[in-house]
Amino acid sequence: MDRFVRNVAIVTLGLLALIFINTYIGAKLGNELGGVDDVVETIAVEGHDKEPRPVLELPGDTEVGAFTIASLGVGLIIGYTWRKIFSEKGEHEEL
Repeated sequence: MDRFVRNVAIVTLGLLALIFINTYIGAKLGNELGGVDDVVETIAVEGHDKEPRPVLELPGDTEVGAFTIASLGVGLIIGYTWRKIFSEKGEHEEL
């Protein structure tokens, strides 16, 4: 396992641990673990005459699939340029 993969794995596991710890604390405190979408939307549209509507509405699980494909594309782009951005000069010339 090279250094990049090891560092990404460590960061990913750290973020997952943080998410699980925060969820556990929230559940133990008895807080409702609902999202803030409705609160933010209500604050954003207060005092406006327009009803809120999504920019792009996709039926069913199509939205999840679209975000998955978009994140795959962004991941490929970031992965391809990662070495060019963070490597030493001349190290990435064989790419």
